[in-house]
Amino acid sequence: MNMEKEIRRFAGTVPNPTTTGDIESMVMYAGQSVGLIKEILPAAEVVKRFVEGAQLLIHQRFSGEISGRSKLV
Repeated sequence: MNMEKEIRRFAGTVPNPTTTGDIESMVMYAGQSVGLIKEILPAAEVVKRFVEGAQLLIHQRFSGEISGRSKLV
């Protein structure tokens, strides 16, 4: 059952894995945060930066507790 459906340029229909045609002219929803993207990175680099940031926060937050001092924030 292969049904074709005409989709007008910039219509609100989102492409899916079976969509054919001029995909570049279709709507690609991204949300407001898309404006914050400054570079495109491989997933491994994103995960690496995320882990490094988490490690830094953990170290900053809990370094006093690890050395025996209690640290209130």
